[in-house]
Amino acid sequence: MKTSVLWQLAKRSISGHKKTYVPFIFANILLFASEYILLSLSANEYIQERHEALPLLLNIGLVLGSLVIMIIAFYTSFFIQNQLTKEFGLYTILGLEKKHVRRVSFYQLLIPYLIVIISAPITGYLTGQFLFVMLNRIMKDTGASFMDYPIDWMSVGVVILLITVLYLTIYFVSVWKIYRLNPLDLFKDSRSGSGTPKNRWITLIAGLVLTGYGYYLALTVTDILQAFSTLFIAILCVILGTYLLMNSLLTILLKVMQRNKKFYYKPVSFLTVSGMLHRIGNNTVALASTAILATGVILVSGLVLSTYRTMENQATNVQPLDYQAFMKAEFDMSNDEKATQLNHILSEIDEQFEVTESHIEKSQFINANFVNNGLLPLYAPDDPRNEALPNDSKRIFLLLSTKENYYDSINETPTEGDEWIISTNTLDIENVDALTVNDQKTDTKIVENTMISSVYGIEVLYIALNSEEEIQQLSSTLEYEYPEELQHTLHFDIRDNTPEKEAVIQKIVDENEAVVESKRAATAIIYQLNGGLLFIGILISLILLIGTGLLLYYRQVSQGVEDQKNYQIMKQVGLPNSLIKKTIRRQVLWIFFLPLLIGIIHNIVASKLLFTLMGMIGLSKFSVYASSFLIVTVAFSLLYLIFFWLTSRVYYQIVNESTH
Repeated sequence: MKTSVLWQLAKRSISGHKKTYVPFIFANILLFASEYILLSLSANEYIQERHEALPLLLNIGLVLGSLVIMIIAFYTSFFIQNQLTKEFGLYTILGLEKKHVRRVSFYQLLIPYLIVIISAPITGYLTGQFLFVMLNRIMKDTGASFMDYPIDWMSVGVVILLITVLYLTIYFVSVWKIYRLNPLDLFKDSRSGSGTPKNRWITLIAGLVLTGYGYYLALTVTDILQAFSTLFIAILCVILGTYLLMNSLLTILLKVMQRNKKFYYKPVSFLTVSGMLHRIGNNTVALASTAILATGVILVSGLVLSTYRTMENQATNVQPLDYQAFMKAEFDMSNDEKATQLNHILSEIDEQFEVTESHIEKSQFINANFVNNGLLPLYAPDDPRNEALPNDSKRIFLLLSTKENYYDSINETPTEGDEWIISTNTLDIENVDALTVNDQKTDTKIVENTMISSVYGIEVLYIALNSEEEIQQLSSTLEYEYPEELQHTLHFDIRDNTPEKEAVIQKIVDENEAVVESKRAATAIIYQLNGGLLFIGILISLILLIGTGLLLYYRQVSQGVEDQKNYQIMKQVGLPNSLIKKTIRRQVLWIFFLPLLIGIIHNIVASKLLFTLMGMIGLSKFSVYASSFLIVTVAFSLLYLIFFWLTSRVYYQIVNESTH
């Protein structure tokens, strides 16, 4: 058969399936434009030179984003293929050979492919310029301009390669489908679904076990390390459990409704339940996928907003004064030697600049277990006594110092009393009026956290004790290995603001074999890391949102096409249009909003784990976390309503062709 004839068939097919092809092409352009942005930012010279901490985060985001993009693009392509299977069956019945059908399928994919490989890099570059400047603004770098974001041809090549791989994969799946099915199967396939699961009780039990275990991990997490180690296991269990439950639990519930004769044998209930059984059987994978995507959008967007609201506070609390210095070989020096050397450094700096404020912080970092307002020893990893620790014990860091040192740092006169002064970055110590160690209680005074740097991504409890001897005693009691000497850190501010000041300070410190860190540099790292997380989170949220919109749209279109015949039959047997429309509305509402409800429930259950994990970036107030997720949930729900309104219009247009 002539190529021109096959080409015309392909073009007519695309024209006849505009409602399917246009959203797919548009979404592919946006998805692979996002891919170009991630690639080009990872390779951008300005970012590599000015923000050393950012490329690693961008590369992690690139891997995650690429995986999500390819999965969404490939998965949504099945909706197009399912719409075309009936057409392929018709071609073969009318006499076209399978090789001709394969060529038609190739041309049907070639046109979208050419549009996407041209449009995606251009869209990515133009959008990337604004996002590049926005990213640098988030990191407090106001010097970046559009000129610092040139087009990256290597990224263009990678994007074109990924698009090519995607469309070739889609084509080979289509070829395999055409090869292995006979014409009648092709004709029937567009209306086939997953059906009612045969072993739905086994599937139900497996789904409940997996989801329950994921929920258990999320609800029983006690500290940041545990939250980080169990996060991915919990996510995987909930994802698999959602698919299994969607494929069994809904069917079982509908079957129970069907057995209730008083409820079932009513016109609306009969049509709704029987229709829902058919819909659930044909849409379980799509429903579960939409629920997972909705969960992901709320989760990632909530984390992004929480990070943004925490970033300024984290940058402010990175260190108390503008500079801090400590000896390189401090573990080989005595306490007196470290104090003497740091005071010598301070005097040299004071000769060059006017030191306005300074103090030497004497501290010690050890590990311990925190449980029931008490501190328990941290045993060696293979020590059998670890098994006797309570399940709710938290492994934390203790930052130990003296009360004299604490009051020096805040420029206040020490108060009388033998109580310990405590504060924390993430722990709940509001009701800790005393700490128990070895069955001995010591009264405590809770103060605002000013001593714990925001760079600590784990639970830290600061304790100011009465003397250095108490520090040594507590350390030997709680940890099986501890340093005998205290760490000495010099904190200071200077009045001079000349550009050469940091070079002079660095020279003085180097000559005395010490290390100096500036608050400005530490703050820049905070902004880079948080800015990178924010940017990646925003892009991932947009990608997941595009995927959610695509699934919602294609589910409505495919269901509308399938329901045309069903509701035509209802009309032919004499059912009134009002009853048909009421039935349609009920089924659409249930199917559409069920994934949103599941996504909200998943995020509510995960709130403890996610809040604990956010302690890594210094989030200590649950109200900030909860309000962020509430804002995101409301915003996404409103957006979901807009999706519902837009896609329902398409659905009703398709169905109304047979009901009017």
